[in-house]
Amino acid sequence: MKKVIVIFFILAMALGTIFLVTRPERKELVRVTLQESLGEPEKHVIVINGEEYSFLLSRYDPPFFSTELVTRDEQDLSTPEGTVLARLSAVMSNDRDWRLSLLEEDVRERNRRDPEEERIIKEHLKRMPLLDPLENYLILLFKVEFEFEGKKYALIRDRAVVRGVEQPGIGTVALVKQGDIWLGTDDVWKHPILDLVMRSYEELREILKEGTWDRRHRRR
Repeated sequence: MKKVIVIFFILAMALGTIFLVTRPERKELVRVTLQESLGEPEKHVIVINGEEYSFLLSRYDPPFFSTELVTRDEQDLSTPEGTVLARLSAVMSNDRDWRLSLLEEDVRERNRRDPEEERIIKEHLKRMPLLDPLENYLILLFKVEFEFEGKKYALIRDRAVVRGVEQPGIGTVALVKQGDIWLGTDDVWKHPILDLVMRSYEELREILKEGTWDRRHRRR
C-alpha cells in the first residue's frame, strides 16, 4: 500500500489526474500571490477516538496557483508551498534526480532502489511529453500543520488542472520539516489527522464544530 502511495505521489502531484477529465470546462481563477492567498492559521483541537490532537488550519482564499516553473537553482524549500512548486517543476521537467532530492532521505533511497518505481517512471515519460505549465498546474486549497513524534508536518490539499481543465477529486501532498527546509514524506500516513483531512474544507469545518470524530468514518 505504501509503495502505491509513494508512486502515486510522485506522478499524480503533477499529472496523475490526467485521466479524470470528464468535461471540456474551463474555470477562470483569480491570480494572487501566496501572501495574498494564504490566510492566518487557526489552531484547532479535536478528539479522535478518545485521543486529543491539535493542529493549525490555513485556507488559501482565493485558492493559490502558479503557472511558472522554477529551476533547481531558483527553488525555495523554506516553506511547504515552495517545495510543492519545486516538486511540480521537477516532475514537469522530467528531472528524476531533482525530484528525488526533494524527498526525505529514507523515502528517496527507497525510491532510488525500487526497480518497479524506476520502470513506472520511464514508461510514463515515454508516453508523456513535457507539459505546458500554463495549462497544467496545481491549485492549493487548504493546509494542515501539526507535530508528530517530534517532527513538524504539513498536509496540503490541492486540485489539479490538466490541459486547462480543473479536475474532479482532491489530492494531498505530505511534507516534513527537516532543519530549515520542507521535504516530501510518506511516514505520516498512519496518523489519524490524515484521515480527518481527506475531505473538503467545508466538510472539515463541519467536523471541527462537533469537536470529536470517529476514525472509523474515514474516507479514501
